Amino acid sequence: MKVSYLLAIVTMLMAGSCVLAVPVQWQLTTLDPTLDVRCVVPMPNGDIYVAARGAGIFHSADRGQTWTTLNNGLPDFELGPLIVAQDGTMVVSVGRNPGEGTWWYDGAIWRQCPGVPTGGWGVLAMDKTAGGDILVGHAWTNTITVSTDNGRTFTQRAVLPNSPNGWASSPYAMARGPDGTMYLGTEIGGVLYSRDDGRTWATIPNTDKTTYPAGNIAALGFNNAGELLCNLGVNPSRLVGGVTGTWVAMAGFPIETRLNSFTKTPDGQLFTVTRRYSPQPPQVCTSTDGGASWTGASDGLPPAATLVCNSVVVSPDNYLYLATKGGLYRTTTAICVPGDANGDGKIAFTDYIVLEGHFGKTGAVYADGDFNGDGVVNFKDYIILEGNFGQSAPEPVTLVVLGVGAVAMVRRHGRAA
Repeated sequence: MKVSYLLAIVTMLMAGSCVLAVPVQWQLTTLDPTLDVRCVVPMPNGDIYVAARGAGIFHSADRGQTWTTLNNGLPDFELGPLIVAQDGTMVVSVGRNPGEGTWWYDGAIWRQCPGVPTGGWGVLAMDKTAGGDILVGHAWTNTITVSTDNGRTFTQRAVLPNSPNGWASSPYAMARGPDGTMYLGTEIGGVLYSRDDGRTWATIPNTDKTTYPAGNIAALGFNNAGELLCNLGVNPSRLVGGVTGTWVAMAGFPIETRLNSFTKTPDGQLFTVTRRYSPQPPQVCTSTDGGASWTGASDGLPPAATLVCNSVVVSPDNYLYLATKGGLYRTTTAICVPGDANGDGKIAFTDYIVLEGHFGKTGAVYADGDFNGDGVVNFKDYIILEGNFGQSAPEPVTLVVLGVGAVAMVRRHGRAA
């Protein structure tokens, strides 16, 4: 049952609308500021997992207030990508020493993953398919392995095509697109893509070292239109028109800027982190136009010359986390308030209309009213929109207090749905 009449009543009970203008301000978390944090994985329940080079895996069960190490059985602290499942099991790339490879955490101890080739710093590319399988790209063997059991075991899925000069492409970064296509950034073979969960791979034209001598495709991301964003060596660009389309330079970066990672908030705001080159760009940059142009977003960080940033990610509760060689940073407030379905910068009755028109849709995106990112427009999204209607964006998200009668109506509808 749809709830248009209820929502119209609730909307009329609320005054005004919400302008989504959230300033970015960074602060150090309580994690040791001397750590070289390589990646951070925030979970929907508020838990946070961190991989720190030379120190191991850290876990916080209280949104970053306190931390414990999870290093039992871990053979080395030279860590690469980290994947965390909802049940707390993890997969991480480990070490420079022969025989170390990729390891799986069962909740108590780390165990080596069978089936993944071993060899120092062999794994730099790792991500999940739309179906939840874990794909691992191994640089030394130029192969892709897959786990269908959350990392307990792996088998080889594909041998990657070589670069145009005949050398191994060498996987460097991996990301899943909004449509389920898997993308692979490589050291010298450009950008590869797979539309069958990593079984076969093809090269996006004009992305290898022949065209971009700087190579090392280390950053892959996507805007709300599904366009691929990429560092292309030191030439930050977005791919317009699909895998056979055209690379368009992204404005706002100084020359020879290398990017390390991308992340996107539910409302489509993009963030990336830069590597240190001259002239020095801001450590963190943001875009509100799909990646066409970028501005700095580094307030609260130490000077760019003294802080190297490794990666940035948005958490399920819409805070940004920044992994650096000087500890872990977080934004002081939530970076967006979900609910602006039509993208006009306000959470208003027009967004209810958009959501209602797509109610029940599967394969949905944010612009359809899928505010929690689960691919379905349903009553959970109504609750998010209702809770954020009239909020002041710079403040952390809190629920709007409704009248007792309106709350009772919502509960009755919730039982009937």
